[in-house]
Amino acid sequence: MTKILGVLWNSSSDTFCFKVSPSASNIFTKRDVLSQIARIFDPLGLLGPVISKAKFFMQQLWLLKLEWQEKLPVPVASEWASFVQSLPVLEELRISRFVLSENLQSIILYGFSDASEKGFGAVIYVSTINNSGDRHSHLLCSKSRLAPLKTLTIPRFLLNARSLKDERVSGPLSLKEINQAELWLIKSVQKAEFCNEIKNLLRGEPVHCSTIYLGHFRNFREGVRVTPFMMATSELRRGDRRGVTPQHLLCMAMKIMRLRVRDSLTVAYEF
Repeated sequence: MTKILGVLWNSSSDTFCFKVSPSASNIFTKRDVLSQIARIFDPLGLLGPVISKAKFFMQQLWLLKLEWQEKLPVPVASEWASFVQSLPVLEELRISRFVLSENLQSIILYGFSDASEKGFGAVIYVSTINNSGDRHSHLLCSKSRLAPLKTLTIPRFLLNARSLKDERVSGPLSLKEINQAELWLIKSVQKAEFCNEIKNLLRGEPVHCSTIYLGHFRNFREGVRVTPFMMATSELRRGDRRGVTPQHLLCMAMKIMRLRVRDSLTVAYEF
């Protein structure tokens, strides 16, 4: 095992892996919870759904207004103990470092973003096509954030998620090898007026809308064909924003790490 920028790399299998050190204590305080979350180092967001679940738990502790050294209530402590005990499962996860293929013809980035009342997130996949027309896809990175305690509408959360996705995809798009990018905004809600509100926000209508929701279109590198706004139904959910347990992440790993692409149709798994 070798450490690269804090991430464990298995040179034999050319995969990223994780080392988790869960707390051995059965008594937890708010400080202990924050300390455990901080020990999970994941700069690429490969464990994003699990970390989101932990951060949401921490947010609930703030709502309980507990002191830093105050013991967690028994039901809350039991829930956290169960989560901590499941963390070593993450050490079984293996994620391929090499995301390209030989005899490359083109590279396409696929970005997905989604949101709910609990939080919002974005995930980026890289899909390669070789000279024979074969496609290969891999998870590249992801990022998630908790929803603030201040109440916002789902469309605004979706646009926050989209901004997060643009932020994540801007780095890979600067590479000259990238030929195309498709950025998907997941429609978690089925009401047509919500979709219209999102589109109005993107167009700058109404005028009084805050600029934080209007400044999403970036000047990407010239020569890259970017499709900046496409709606997809919740069945095409890739960037999960609710959080999952380590066991769930491991069980879904094979589906999460791959994206099936057929012609111009993106086929994604429920996550």
